[in-house]
Amino acid sequence: PLFSRVLTRPIISAEEITDKSLQWLGPTPSKFFLWLHYMDVHHPYIPTMQYFSQLCNYSVSHRKMNVLWRKMTRKPEEISSADKKILVDLYDAEIKYTDEVIGSLLSKVGNGLHKNIVIVTADHGDEFGEHGKFGHETLYDGILRVPLIITGPGIDGGTMVKGQVSLIDLAPTIMDLVGIENLENFQGKSLVHAINGKEERTSQTISTIIPFGARQRGFDISYRIPGWKYICTESLNDGCLLGEEVYDLRNDPGETNNLHGEGNEEANRFELEARKKIAQFKHLK
Repeated sequence: PLFSRVLTRPIISAEEITDKSLQWLGPTPSKFFLWLHYMDVHHPYIPTMQYFSQLCNYSVSHRKMNVLWRKMTRKPEEISSADKKILVDLYDAEIKYTDEVIGSLLSKVGNGLHKNIVIVTADHGDEFGEHGKFGHETLYDGILRVPLIITGPGIDGGTMVKGQVSLIDLAPTIMDLVGIENLENFQGKSLVHAINGKEERTSQTISTIIPFGARQRGFDISYRIPGWKYICTESLNDGCLLGEEVYDLRNDPGETNNLHGEGNEEANRFELEARKKIAQFKHLK
């Protein structure tokens, strides 16, 4: 049953994943590749009260967590401002917990850590009603803009890359850092030059998603450059356009003013570019 599934936590905790990983590494690990995908910062948000109480002076029952989860995924229009605050607090508590577990992992790896490349990132963010939905069913920046921290040999500490990059660049970046060639097999591009300040990235990124509540209706595609974002919804059946959105991220970072069809010349030029790039993307093999 759904309710009992929530009460028993439908994921493996970050602590358990970390413990299993440390057992696999052993006391003196040599060369290794370790990918840990922590799921705690993901709905349903069910943090332990230990971490929730560090941030909030009230408590939330598992039953309430379950009710909020069902509302945010099935009836987001019924989420009140009080409900939203609780959801954000639960989310923040999960972040605090996961952050401490990652810190514990790095600490236990110990003296060999300085010899290793460490990357911290996420596959998506979450929205809390900014565009009428909760979770990660859209392609707005609240979903797409995620942390990306890279440290290790050959990387200057304190460097911030301001240009736009993509998670598709991670695999070629890792291979470049460890000296493996043949990077042309990847669609992404190594970020090593950008990390070392020799190249400012202004790349274009394309993202796709099939919203959970609209699988029979259509799927979303976005095209983003540093100052602009285009989002379209296409029919799953015949590829027909069901909707288009254009945002000037320089003046509208919250993506609240859709410029599609508004007669803005700059927006129109960008929209034509976005459609062309998406068409090219669809023909990639």
